Amino acid sequence: MPRHTDTRLVLRELPSPDAQYCDLIVQLDALMNALYPPEANQLISPQAMFSAKSVVLGLYDEQTLCATVGVLSHPGFAEIKRLFVRADYRGRGLAKELMQAAMCRAREAGHHELKLETGHLQPDANNLYRQLGFVECERFGDYPDHPASVFMCCAL
Repeated sequence: MPRHTDTRLVLRELPSPDAQYCDLIVQLDALMNALYPPEANQLISPQAMFSAKSVVLGLYDEQTLCATVGVLSHPGFAEIKRLFVRADYRGRGLAKELMQAAMCRAREAGHHELKLETGHLQPDANNLYRQLGFVECERFGDYPDHPASVFMCCAL
């Protein structure tokens, strides 16, 4: 697969789950289902990501959606959901750029804490979260208690 080298990517808020977004989520779900058993995956649908209490951000290379992340608002905190970078755009720092944008959006919305649930088989993602100030924390929300889950939080 060719590596993309154009660094002129544009950050946009996605208004709805269009075909490109849904395609990225299909790829993300396939990855999560390959890594973890079904009971360990808490996969929110593309449509559910676009609720009144969320914002979905995307990085575009011209008209191509190459990476996405969602920020869900909860009482007392915000939550990162569905961070994903297309395989042919990885290794360029896009996940970090999206996470920093998501952290800013959560802060601007008045949140003082950001949480996420990830898995123990995603060391690159977990290292990125730690670099951004996340630390492991207790299970939150209605996530089941599963040994594959890693819960993290960060003060904003």
